[in-house]
Amino acid sequence: MANNATAIINRLNMTTAGSSTPTTAAMKAAAAYLKGLNDGNPKFILLATDGIPTCGTAACAAGVNTGGGSQNQCDDANAIAAVKSVHDTDGIPTFVLGIGTANSPGDSTLSQMAVNGGFPRNDTPQYYPIGSADDLTQAFMSITQTVGQCFFSVSPALTSTQSVGGVTYDGGSITADATNGYTVVGKNGVQLNGTSCDDFMAGKIKNVRVLVDCNG
Repeated sequence: MANNATAIINRLNMTTAGSSTPTTAAMKAAAAYLKGLNDGNPKFILLATDGIPTCGTAACAAGVNTGGGSQNQCDDANAIAAVKSVHDTDGIPTFVLGIGTANSPGDSTLSQMAVNGGFPRNDTPQYYPIGSADDLTQAFMSITQTVGQCFFSVSPALTSTQSVGGVTYDGGSITADATNGYTVVGKNGVQLNGTSCDDFMAGKIKNVRVLVDCNG
């Protein structure tokens, strides 16, 4: 752990702060790195940003801070599409944190990225708005609880000819439902939502099984 910390500090000291937000490039780079890790573990991306995507050529919404750059350098559509592609094609979900972005012109963009990433909050905005250290702590707790307690991985990951055929447990089955049932998370596995997650954590649902179908 100490060696990792030293390496991270040294790497940060080699960089200088910029004023743009290259979200599209960051998503593609993160996905490429994670796809190269053949360790059998499910993969997730935690996207933390202090603004809407720039480094593009689209006109920015009124009130968007471009860091002193051009008002025609926003990249919302490409970043939103990148999160969706990484989720749908690469099978890697994304959690979105907005640092100091609440009630800003970028709310809708970050919320759409959260939806496309597969793990939106059941609240407004749908991404995790971070306005303080406590907000960040709560967001991390929520994310780790979601992934750690109610996420069931499929290993190896689903291929293009496989799909989740259902989810069962001792005594019954769980329906596919984003509110209180299960949702398929990329190619990694399934997530229990709402009352299904609550029942699992309370011990009412035991021995969850993910059924995988082969298509053709």
